[in-house]
Amino acid sequence: MTKTTMLGALAALALSATPALGATLVTPDIANNGNDGVMFDVLVGGADVTFESLTTTLWGRSARNVGYEIYTYDGGVAGHTGSLAGWTLRYSSLVRVPDGDGDRTLDFNDFTAAADSTVGFYILALDRVYGSVMFADTPGDAVGAVRAGDSAITLLSGYGVGKWGLNTGKSFVGSITYTAAVSAVPEPAAWAMMIVGFGAAGALLRRRPKAALTA
Repeated sequence: MTKTTMLGALAALALSATPALGATLVTPDIANNGNDGVMFDVLVGGADVTFESLTTTLWGRSARNVGYEIYTYDGGVAGHTGSLAGWTLRYSSLVRVPDGDGDRTLDFNDFTAAADSTVGFYILALDRVYGSVMFADTPGDAVGAVRAGDSAITLLSGYGVGKWGLNTGKSFVGSITYTAAVSAVPEPAAWAMMIVGFGAAGALLRRRPKAALTA
């Protein structure tokens, strides 16, 4: 193996040792209203994010199975609240709702959003008689007000969606679980691994001429 190839392999190994960051963002709001669905935006920070699941409060007229769906829209909900055209279906399943309010985790197929992007979410109950999506009334908050955030994602207030249209100043209640990509800059431990590897590689290369002379 040449010196260049060996050093490149060691650097790649050190970089690949850096793990992704898994986290769950929890909203501070308490569910106090509900309707057919809720729409809201999530802002993605400076690294790609893979969304994995969300937990939210659902309502049931009685304990039974009710269909729920989750859609997303690249670029956010603005201008796309009137129909599902262009939305991507991420989750569709029967959910056992309680008799009253209860939290449920909806585990959709993982999808990745690019750094510095906006993702619109739409959580929808398919049977308004026996099930609904709970949200928080946030009077005075315009659509797009920050409701929760961390270093990777920021969750904004949005709309309650019902039979008579959209209601502003409504916020998703629950949590979103995701994994964020980490910086390509090596961590201190990775730098240490690289330095040790470079030293070992240099020592090996220095010994090769002596081995050739004594052969």
